[in-house]
Amino acid sequence: MRVFNNIPLLLVPFGFYHSVAFMNGPPIDQVLYEVKLNSGGIWGVTTGTVILSLGLSILLFEIYKATKTKSNEPILDHLLSMILLMVGVVEFLLVPEACTSTFFLLVGMMGVDVVGGFTISYVSKR
Repeated sequence: MRVFNNIPLLLVPFGFYHSVAFMNGPPIDQVLYEVKLNSGGIWGVTTGTVILSLGLSILLFEIYKATKTKSNEPILDHLLSMILLMVGVVEFLLVPEACTSTFFLLVGMMGVDVVGGFTISYVSKR
């Protein structure tokens, strides 16, 4: 059961992006619904917006998880997060369906997760 604690949570929006981009789901830039703002403007919420919102929410939990890990457990968590980041970067560079701003920002969140996790672990060891 402890193995599941080390799985990077950002795998969820990563998988959600893939299910949308590679399957016959709605395009990443398709407006799902519109929200009328008090200013009179209309904000179109797209599939990409939902994925990024999910990713940001999960990134918060990833950073929190990095503060609560025990002595030797963070190694596997950092390793899996680093692998996910490398897969994301390679995919962004080589796969046409991944060449979107949404995926780029998702990979950026993975980078923040890796750097934040290493930094928090280092500081907590001091």
